[in-house]
Amino acid sequence: MNLIYKKKFKYNELVNFRKISQDNNKLHFENKISDKTPFKKPVVYAALIIKFVLQKILINQESVEEISAMFFKPILVNENIFFRINKTKNKANIIITNGVVNKASLSIDYVKGDNLDQKNIFKNLNLISRTVGNFRKNLNIISFINIKKSKKIKNKIIFKKK
Repeated sequence: MNLIYKKKFKYNELVNFRKISQDNNKLHFENKISDKTPFKKPVVYAALIIKFVLQKILINQESVEEISAMFFKPILVNENIFFRINKTKNKANIIITNGVVNKASLSIDYVKGDNLDQKNIFKNLNLISRTVGNFRKNLNIISFINIKKSKKIKNKIIFKKK
């Protein structure tokens, strides 16, 4: 199944995600970021982009096994972004583009039969964002994320970050 979604991440989405993730990297919310970086606008959180994709491709009876994401170019606030999703039985491959340049590539492995533990996955994404974004109080940017299900304890799925 091939799907295409168009999305423009708004500044208020970044503000809301900042509150949830506690990622205080100025790269994501400072309007005058061009004084410190080559970017003209704030950069969208990688974890927020992955959350958007997960909300679009997963249904009730699908459970994530692994997420791998590679970010080639930053996605900026208010930029028109297209998500080209090729979804098969147990895998989704996603190309994220602005229509001219590929910005990112995601691969999501999932299985049918388990209930999706989205809250736990999102918690891990928030933790990654907070850890990387606040690292040494620098302007840090994520270029690669890998989250893999490692074990299930008492109906709680534990994910590990690589």
